[in-house]
Parts: sequence; C-alpha cells; structure tokens
Amino acid sequence: MNELRQGVLEYLMECAPEALKAATGGEFAHVVASLGERGRLLMDGDADLGELANFVATELNSRMSKPDLEESELHRLLEDWRISAVKSRPYYLSLPIWPEFAAPNNPIDGLLPTCRVHGWEHFVEVMRDPDQNRARHEIIYRGQRGYNWPLASTLTRQFSDGSIRDEDRDALLMYFRLAMRGRGPDLTSMEDEDVWAYGQHVGLATPLLDWSKSPFVSLYFAFAEPDPENADNHSRAIFCLDMTRLKVALPELFVEPRSNDNARLVSQAGLFTLTPSGSENFRILHYQCASGKFRHRF
Repeated sequence: MNELRQGVLEYLMECAPEALKAATGGEFAHVVASLGERGRLLMDGDADLGELANFVATELNSRMSKPDLEESELHRLLEDWRISAVKSRPYYLSLPIWPEFAAPNNPIDGLLPTCRVHGWEHFVEVMRDPDQNRARHEIIYRGQRGYNWPLASTLTRQFSDGSIRDEDRDALLMYFRLAMRGRGPDLTSMEDEDVWAYGQHVGLATPLLDWSKSPFVSLYFAFAEPDPENADNHSRAIFCLDMTRLKVALPELFVEPRSNDNARLVSQAGLFTLTPSGSENFRILHYQCASGKFRHRF
C-alpha cells in the first residue's frame, strides 16, 4: 500500500466497522495493510466492491482456519466501511500526491492547482524540485494553519464583502501615523507601503499578506500554533507564488519594505502582497500539505 500508507492506512483502519474488526479478529490490520491500491475503492462512492470482497475473503481464508464471515455479510460490511470512509474523509485525502496536481472547483481551493505531501522529507523533496529553483524565477511562500482559510489580509477580514474601500484604507493609515507620534520610528517620512509593513508587525489591521522567500519559514508559521480544542482541521497549507512572473503583470502587488526598522521581517526573509483597494481577495497557486505526519514531527 505504498502510495496510500501515509495517513490513509490509519484513516481506513479508524473508520472500519467494529463488526468487521471483530469478525476478522487479530488479522484485521494485516488484511488492511495488504489491500494496496485496492484500498482506494473504499473512498470511491461509485466503485464496484466485488473485487475487493474477493480479495479480503481470500486473505482471511489464508490467515484464518475458519473465517466466521459469510460472503453476503462481508459485502455488507465493506459497503458500510465505504460509506463511513467517504462520509468523513479528510479533505486532503481527496487531493493527489505531488508531483500530481488537481484543480478542484470548491469553496476551499477554487480552481487552484493543489496537491499534498506526506511529511517533512517529502516537503524537502518538493522544495528541491527544479520548478522551485528556476534561475530566473523567484518563488515566495506563505504558510497557513487552517487548510481552508482564504488568502485574506487582516484588514480585508473586517469587511463582509472582502473588499477594502479607499476612504477606509486612507483614514486608517492617517490615524495610525498620528497615533505613533513619539511612540516609535518617525512614520511621517515613510512611504505608505513601509508604514503598512511596520503596522503589520505591531498589530495593526492592514491590507498586507505576509510571505517569505524561504519555504521553511512559511512551513514554521503553518505549524507554529496548535489547533483550538475540538477543531476540525485535517491539514495545513503552504501557498506557492511565482513572484517573478506576476511582477511583470502586477508590479504594484508586491511590497518589499526599505526601512531598517523591521528586523524580524529581515530575519524571516519576508515581504508582502498588497490587497488592491476595492478589490476582492486574490487567489494564488498553493500546495495543500497533509497534516498527520507533519503534526507528529513538529
């Protein structure tokens, strides 16, 4: 079960009917581990389970002297298993494993090319891929704890329609400059983008989104905080953006502060994207990273 072993094997065992576990006794784990690619049938609501039932019956016959399970009962238990697996399947299990991508049309990923990785070693392998290290293309990254969080700045989240009005943005920036007089660096001589960048790291709601030129810094922020208790969050997300290509079409999208008053931004190889005034949230190509092994390792 090579391709399914990371996370999927444990998931299938977890959602299997108790009656099937009881009927197969101590052989259940061995039967599941031997399913191989057939295990995918248990997460396909339209698949014919006949072949899978025959395989499981053969496995049980070879391992148990007298399996206490009729053929019709085995079919029913496998169907129950599939219903449970499909109904409660974590979202990341529906995504292909890198280097394959999908462009699902759903509220989580829209039409973004998306994939998943197994864990730390697999993520490092992805980052070593030539597509991430092209000489004339600079790639930037963003890590998010919520796998289904949109790419929305803190200021964007203050508006129900996801857009920032010009007058609201200008007023907030003016009030922040006034409030910071005598409390920090002189903001009067800074460009607006630099003021937003400074405000971003002192708690101001801004139209900026943090990115990093280091995928590993972004990975840290994806896992730096635990999920709230009882949160249903099966994966973390790392967004990947070809900055070089987008700069040609949208040079105003990127903010790389020139001020020396933000040491943390420098240490994180950080920069920002600026949500355009009056525009909806933009959406970017990203990788969806399976959480299971990552969480155990960090």
